[in-house]
Amino acid sequence: MCCVCVVVVCCSLLSYRARHGLRNFIPEEFIPPWFDLVMWGHEHECRVEEEYRQFGVDDENGFYITQPGSSVATSLVDGEAKPKWVCR
Repeated sequence: MCCVCVVVVCCSLLSYRARHGLRNFIPEEFIPPWFDLVMWGHEHECRVEEEYRQFGVDDENGFYITQPGSSVATSLVDGEAKPKWVCR
């Protein structure tokens, strides 16, 4: 019998991803590279397709980011004008 164990280290952030002032966001560079997946909440734009962020030259120094965004438009800014969905 063969047993395979896969560990995925996830991080969920409820903060601004985009810069909203000097200290009102979390830069991606502040996230430790040992995370495999970062789920970014609080932003309105739906960017659910995983985006890989690599830091340095080593392929293992990076992680995937997904940003589900809001399911309905809540204002008239550019990020709200893009398509919205709850599940894909």
